[in-house]
Amino acid sequence: MEHGCSVSVLLLALAAHAQAAEQATVVFERVNAPALTVVYFADGRECTGRRPLPGKDGAVREGEPVAIEAGREAAFWLRQAQGVQAFGPLNVGEVCDVMVSFTPAAGASYRLTYRVSPDRKRCGAALARLEQGVGGTRAKKEPTFRVRKALVPSQDDRPACAPLKP
Repeated sequence: MEHGCSVSVLLLALAAHAQAAEQATVVFERVNAPALTVVYFADGRECTGRRPLPGKDGAVREGEPVAIEAGREAAFWLRQAQGVQAFGPLNVGEVCDVMVSFTPAAGASYRLTYRVSPDRKRCGAALARLEQGVGGTRAKKEPTFRVRKALVPSQDDRPACAPLKP
């Protein structure tokens, strides 16, 4: 009977490892942005499947990794909307949006940086794949990263970005 329990524990451990290997992690960073809202689209090719960030109740905690499905295009709508001046120097009603997508690799880690220009007139995003090496962590440009043309994201499941061309 002990062998049956050992085998069950081993199978559970292998299943957990396989599930983790099919995921990637993303860490969010912001530069010159007093606040950041992130909307995740599970189907990044069409920008549909809008949902909160996995495991975080939709909240972005800078520096905390978020697990996402690997091997499938994922899209993120990064948005800074300033409606109250107490949160920073943007004027009431200023908004800066960026829609991005990429195909995460299984087991890989990424840093998605949202940046607002010092004059607060432009914003952008950059994605780096983080690789562990002898000297520490290296950030490499991710070749699948795309800045997408955002459409007006809606609460229903209509596409929130222009489709990719094959």
